[in-house]
Amino acid sequence: MPKYLKLLPKPFLDDLVAGNCIPFVGAGFSRNAAVDGGGTIPDWDTLGRAISDQIGDAHDYTTALDAISTYVHAFDKSKLVEELTRLLYVGTSHPAAAHKAFAQIPFRFVVTTNFEMLLEDAYTQVPKYCHVIIGEEPLSQNIQMSTKSVTLLKMHGDVRHPIHLVATEDDYDEFLGRYPLLATFVASLLIQKTLLFVGYSLSDPHFRMIWQLIGTRLKKLRRRAYTFAISPSQQMIDQFWRRGVRVIALPGSLRDADSIFAEVFKEIEAYWNNYSTEHSIVTADDPKAEIIASAASTDASSRICLFDSPAPLVAFYKENLYPIAERHGFAPMSLADVLIPGDSITAILNGLIERASAIVIDIGSGRSILDVEYIRNRATTTNIAVIRDANEVNAETPDGTFLWLGRPDLTAGRYETFLNILDDWFTTIAQRTDERRLLEPERLLKKGEARAAFISAFSLLESALRNIPVPDDSTYLNRSRAPSMQQIVRIARQADLIDDREAQEVVDLYRLRSKIIHEDLAIDRKQLRGETRFLLEIAKRIRTRLTE
Repeated sequence: MPKYLKLLPKPFLDDLVAGNCIPFVGAGFSRNAAVDGGGTIPDWDTLGRAISDQIGDAHDYTTALDAISTYVHAFDKSKLVEELTRLLYVGTSHPAAAHKAFAQIPFRFVVTTNFEMLLEDAYTQVPKYCHVIIGEEPLSQNIQMSTKSVTLLKMHGDVRHPIHLVATEDDYDEFLGRYPLLATFVASLLIQKTLLFVGYSLSDPHFRMIWQLIGTRLKKLRRRAYTFAISPSQQMIDQFWRRGVRVIALPGSLRDADSIFAEVFKEIEAYWNNYSTEHSIVTADDPKAEIIASAASTDASSRICLFDSPAPLVAFYKENLYPIAERHGFAPMSLADVLIPGDSITAILNGLIERASAIVIDIGSGRSILDVEYIRNRATTTNIAVIRDANEVNAETPDGTFLWLGRPDLTAGRYETFLNILDDWFTTIAQRTDERRLLEPERLLKKGEARAAFISAFSLLESALRNIPVPDDSTYLNRSRAPSMQQIVRIARQADLIDDREAQEVVDLYRLRSKIIHEDLAIDRKQLRGETRFLLEIAKRIRTRLTE
């Protein structure tokens, strides 16, 4: 049961799953990082005091901004960059649990004012491609972003790009004049977006500048923002509230900040992935049924086979690989089979990866091994086939379930060997999951998950029916596509695998399954238990007869 999710306001969660939330990450969040040899990355105020100590006894500390500005005046900007690199442990600090959990959340756009590279490092470890924007020049680049990528706007530069560093009073005063397009770009993002501040305090000039910018550009149109705080005082809550920011108070001690934030972000990611996947509109019944079944029981065994390929290859896989997957009892689908609500494509992809019992990923057409690692790190299955461009078909199966396969030139029309290898792979992984699938309906019934049990039993029956050899004289079949449920039931009846009564009841229950998938149907649980066992009995009988 999630511990922190219940503390998050419903309007915030609604904006989150709609893709209408943009996080702004500040210096306080970096305190959660791990540092080689010990140490803690300072927040803004602590950083200012450390800089002040370098100035000498003549400087009386007031604010971090004043200390940094005085330091640059006494020395120069290059020296400041050296000090920031040292004090922020650049090169010796690494993302800890909180950063890694944050990087897993399917945000498509993140803004930070931090000078180090912890967020980039965290995305590298996910792994997720991180497109970094510093300054105004990259804003004009039309980069096609992958569903497994994130854009990170470093609003105030970083120590690797000192020319864009915004750290002194002069830098803040000149920001709008130096970066008018950037300011307009950020303001346009926030017209319909909700802000989530992570790691900012009210005294942080980065926070004050962002909030002033938004207030100046949007005035009364500025939306309510949110921030996290561990065991905040009422005074702190009130101060943020007066500025239009709602504090989400998290119980616990600041000593445990890294683990607390890690758990919060894991719960947010799980909620977003699950909500988006379960509320998506899937155009095919079989994958939709599997999503419903997996939503009903967190440990339900799914039949989803996810195909992740470049757009030009989607039609090839649907025509040639989907029927093979179906014959082996899987429910094939891709993102092309889903109508994506809002900006939730990454969350839906994550949810499907986590639910899939088999995954086929094609890394042709500009994709890379990073796409493979993203899926392998998130998947709960080891049944993964990686397809790559190759002049000839060659297969490697390190453990029998993980397949590396070269894809021939499809335009030549010679891909029979390619399909046969994948057919053999599906045979292997289906055999390994066969026993658990047979036990799944009864297991779900014992847990009281009648809908999920019924869907699971029907899936077993459909898989058995599709393995019945098709008679050569079946003139009622269209050989160019997979037969319908009514047609495979007719084939089973002709083969004397079921009688007339059973055939009619299977067809009736197929209609019931469709209603369960597409409607919020009130179900008699006792009746559904009986129908589940009826389906399971027929499925086992057909499987036994086919192996005789």
